[in-house]
Amino acid sequence: MGTRLAFVGAGRLTRSLGGALVAAGHRVEVVAARRAGAARSAARALGAPRATTRTALALDAEVIVLGVPDSAIAGVAAALARAGDRIPWRRRVVLHAAGALGPEPLAVLAAAGASTGVLHPLQVLDGRPDPAGLRGCAARIEGGARATRVAARLARDCGMEPLRLAGHAAAAERLAYHAAASLAANDVVALLSWAIRLFGEAGVPPRRARRALAALCRGAADRLADGGLSAALTGPVVRGDAATLIGHLRRLDSLDTRTGAAHRLLSAQLLELEHEVVGRLDPGRRRRVKTALRPPAGRSRTPTV
Repeated sequence: MGTRLAFVGAGRLTRSLGGALVAAGHRVEVVAARRAGAARSAARALGAPRATTRTALALDAEVIVLGVPDSAIAGVAAALARAGDRIPWRRRVVLHAAGALGPEPLAVLAAAGASTGVLHPLQVLDGRPDPAGLRGCAARIEGGARATRVAARLARDCGMEPLRLAGHAAAAERLAYHAAASLAANDVVALLSWAIRLFGEAGVPPRRARRALAALCRGAADRLADGGLSAALTGPVVRGDAATLIGHLRRLDSLDTRTGAAHRLLSAQLLELEHEVVGRLDPGRRRRVKTALRPPAGRSRTPTV
């Protein structure tokens, strides 16, 4: 028999994680959300028998997952505590999915006896209840002993790898983790938007540009996953091709100085990585690349927004 689950919130987290858990043999018994239509839609997608705007109906489940915005977690936890003042909370596990937060917003439920924690899928969620949508990704786990055991089991059942931060994670460690996730997912999208524009300058339609560049990104990510930084490093900076780099930067500067400034900043990091993990550039080529990365006279060294 699978775990009896309830989701509070009917957004992408509920649909994606709930769909993977249902496919793994667990049961979503209720979806509670502020809007009745959203609750009904998510419940249908997950095969849940109940959809409601009454958060209290989630209390019958063994595990309650809060798929609500970060700022709403503490308020929902307080509402659950008020609604369930007579239930045996020690038999309940309550999890939220906020990557930048720890179990603290669930403190009122922990005080009532529940085991509380975090289950944060480290993936871009599209809201589809795809059984394979979370396979292969990591999931940050944190919280009380029982909550972490349950969260880790649920993560593995979905094909995710439980990820724990070192020691007792504090706010700084969680923010470092979440900032890293933003760099790898959100900032990459910003870079790709510039790359799509550049493909447009070369006459490539946006849809074809998106598909081609996404495949290129996947290739780089796969090389990184399989072989580390050294396997993924490529391009004119790593080869010491200062002439090509200068051409790139001139073209970028002519289109948008922010793009050129960002490329200089990232290329400087690539040059440092080449030195740290590969070390094949001779001093002359390395010096020429560093010279090429100098911003044009009169321009700031830092990209401006």
